[in-house]
This record gives sequence, structure tokens and C-alpha cells, in this order.
Amino acid sequence: MIVLDTTVLVYAKGDRHRFRDPCRELVAAAGEGRIEATTTAEVIQKFAARLRSAHSTQSSSLRPGARARAQSSRRTPPSPAPASPGTCSRTRPA
Repeated sequence: MIVLDTTVLVYAKGDRHRFRDPCRELVAAAGEGRIEATTTAEVIQKFAARLRSAHSTQSSSLRPGARARAQSSRRTPPSPAPASPGTCSRTRPA
């Protein structure tokens, strides 16, 4: 029994890569019953999250690491300036 990991699914779905065709063949063989294979709910959740992330960033690439690169390229808003000494950052009801 083969247990398919998220990476296999990502490569099978993703853009051209040296592992894409072998992963597609593995997934197809499992689907056709030529080999015994399974996966876990966690793998499916991670794969679905990767698909959602790729869709939301308008990325056509699902290669492993693409999500991290997309997230690192985003700018984060600056943090608010700390309150001056002796002032309160929240207002009290009157």
C-alpha cells in the first residue's frame, strides 16, 4: 500500500516540472486500481489549502514553495506607532 503525500498531489496538478508526469502516472494508476494507494484527511486538507492559496494569489503554479514565495512578496502594513508616555491608546466611556 502506497500512502500519497501532499507533494505528490501538488506536483501532479502543477505546472511543468520534472516530477509532474511521474506523479500524474502514480495518481492515475491509483485511480484505475493498478496499484493500491491511499492518503489521509490531513493530506487532502493541505492540498485543498494549496489550491485555494494558488487561486487567491492568481498563481497558475502549484509547485511546492510557490505559496511561500507568493506570501513573502506581499508587503505587510506598518505597525501603529506606540502611544506617547502618559496617554492612553483607548478612550474611556464618559
